[in-house]
Amino acid sequence: MHDRRDATKHTEAAQQAVLTAGGLDWTDQRDFEDASRGFIARLETPTVHRADGQPSWDLTAYAFLEREEAPATVNPSLWRQARLNMLHGLFKVADRVYQVRGLDLSVISFIEGDSGWIVIDP
Repeated sequence: MHDRRDATKHTEAAQQAVLTAGGLDWTDQRDFEDASRGFIARLETPTVHRADGQPSWDLTAYAFLEREEAPATVNPSLWRQARLNMLHGLFKVADRVYQVRGLDLSVISFIEGDSGWIVIDP
């Protein structure tokens, strides 16, 4: 009998197959480089609070994703994508175009116009 938090042997084999299938080069870090391009700054504590002081978005709850290798219970490709999503902060996308990423479910963009700022917040 296995602990319900542990992967079954079948799940471990399936996750291992993802690692060895040859579809992805797990040593290739270009996706992390691309996701970090234009990085300017991040919050020291990546927590966004509501008006009443309670957290509405708290990336510290996902600190477990700092571990590079996926646990046997998680598809390695999904683990990598989750780690990419943890790259948060203010980024320069192009001249006069900036984004804040990772501090909500979507991205907020700021465009420096000739007479002020344009804010795109979906």
